[in-house]
Amino acid sequence: SNKLYRTTNSGQNWVNIFTVPNSGVIGSICFPSDSIGYMFAGTPLPFSKTTDGGYNWIGLFEPGVFNDSKIYFVDEKNGWMGYILNKIKIIKNGGYITGWQQTPNSNNNTFSFTDTLKGWAGKTGIIHTTDGGGPITDVGSNTQISVSDYRLSQNYPNPFNPVTTIKFDIKKNANVTIKVFDVRGREVSTPLNGYYTAGEYELRFDGGKLTSGVYFYQLAINNERLAVMKMMLIK
Repeated sequence: SNKLYRTTNSGQNWVNIFTVPNSGVIGSICFPSDSIGYMFAGTPLPFSKTTDGGYNWIGLFEPGVFNDSKIYFVDEKNGWMGYILNKIKIIKNGGYITGWQQTPNSNNNTFSFTDTLKGWAGKTGIIHTTDGGGPITDVGSNTQISVSDYRLSQNYPNPFNPVTTIKFDIKKNANVTIKVFDVRGREVSTPLNGYYTAGEYELRFDGGKLTSGVYFYQLAINNERLAVMKMMLIK
């Protein structure tokens, strides 16, 4: 579904730590370490990354692959995902650089690698590589905005009733939007939408018309969804 769970005792107990907003469905997750993880889900986080163990996620890019594609990261920076017309998408530099690799199979939606060179992929058949998948084509940056260009902070106070402050900063002039979603993914508010010059900003969000519960606020710069944070309203 759209809920991400975490266990710290070998699966005896599970805790829901994140819910994908806007009716997104988690198709695949991969955690190469305790803190770094990747997720393939629906809007507004089609392909996203966490650096705090799954509690908060940053949307990286639209993957351009089929919905049942899986993700596999052999370490924190190198991974593979998806399939489309004899191609596999390779992901480098922690998700900020991608390219395509040609494959003999027409469909490859699941992967397993022992290191950055040796791995397997397949769906209707299995293929094997010993050179990391071969040449990479169509290499480029997945986003015009790098992580260093913006920062979205946790709202404070949190939990709140009914007013809280959302702080963000941008390094370049841009169109900035902040939207708020409920746990079902429905957009309930757009408290900020406009053109802002580089700098630090504080947004006062009033949840007086909302019911108690968990909400998500999403930062978008130049219509590019970049970060989602969770907050709780208690009345």
